[in-house]
Amino acid sequence: MNEPLVSNETVSVSFDKGIEEIGKHIIQSSSKIHVEGLRDSSRAFFLTHLAQSISRTVIVLTSNHKIAERLVGDLKYFADFINLEKKICFFPPWEIQPYENISPSLGIMGERLEVLRMCQREEVLLLVVPVQSFMQCVIPRQELDDRTFSVKVGENFEREFLESCLVDNGFVRSSLVEERGHFSVRGDIVDFFPPASDRK
Repeated sequence: MNEPLVSNETVSVSFDKGIEEIGKHIIQSSSKIHVEGLRDSSRAFFLTHLAQSISRTVIVLTSNHKIAERLVGDLKYFADFINLEKKICFFPPWEIQPYENISPSLGIMGERLEVLRMCQREEVLLLVVPVQSFMQCVIPRQELDDRTFSVKVGENFEREFLESCLVDNGFVRSSLVEERGHFSVRGDIVDFFPPASDRK
C-alpha cells in the first residue's frame, strides 16, 4: 500500500513537523511512503533529519556509484550542523564485472568489511548503497561474528594465536609488510596491515 505524504492538506506543514510525522509513520507502520519534490542537497538535508528523528539506521539506495558518493558528501555536511553521533557510511561495490575472473581489490574488500562491522555494532546512522553494491553478496552475519575479534592497546596475545587468526582470515605472511592484507613476524613482534586501513 502506497501512502503519499505530499497533498494539498500537508503543503503548509513545517519541515520539523513533517519529519516528525514521517518518523512516526515509519516506526508504527510497514507501508511504503513516497516523499516527492526533493532535489540535490535537499535530499541529504531531509535524510539527516529523518535519521536523527527515528534513531535507527537508514539505508539509502542510489542508481550509481557517482550519485552515492555525492550524496555521502552532502550528508556529512549537514550532519556536522546537527551533531549526529553515529556515522554516515558508503558501501562500495567491488568494481568488477560478474564475468571477470579476478578478485576485488583488498582496499575495497577492507572497506566493505569495515562498514559491515560498524553496522553490526550499530555505529551507522545513514548507509548509502549503490544498487550495484546492493546486488553483490556479503559475508553472513554469523560468520562475520565468528571471524571478528578486537585488539586494544595494552592487551596481550600469544604470538601463535595472533598468527593463526591472521592466516585464517586471509592475511599473507611476508618478510616485509608493504601491502594491505600482509603480515610479518620478527621475534615477538607481529606487524600487519589491515585491509581497511590507509597505513599499517
